[in-house]
Amino acid sequence: FDGKQFGEPEQDNDDIFALIVLQNAGFTLDEKMISDDVNFVLDKQNENGSWDNSADMTGAGIEALSAFSSLPGVKESLERAKNFLKQNQKDNGGWNDSASSTAWAIEGIMALDEKLEDWTKNETTTK
Repeated sequence: FDGKQFGEPEQDNDDIFALIVLQNAGFTLDEKMISDDVNFVLDKQNENGSWDNSADMTGAGIEALSAFSSLPGVKESLERAKNFLKQNQKDNGGWNDSASSTAWAIEGIMALDEKLEDWTKNETTTK
């Protein structure tokens, strides 16, 4: 942690994964390190709601940020990310024709407390 973010300053994946690990290790939004990194991740979100124009990183970003939804800007960010996943869901119900991309998208959906059966594309669900 360099006082603002984890890992490489031009990347967001290391920060997203750090937030997932740190929240599971008991770190909370009351800690400056967490709130600073949340802000860094928020700043890296694309206008289309994604991180890195990727269903994988967007699902991971949702998972990372969902525990910090009381911080300013997080709820709006999560809504944009959710919309990105909805717009990019494939006809087969998954993402990127990849089991790993679909798994990360599902992690994000579950972090939002959404029901997988509500994510339907052409009558195919993610479950």
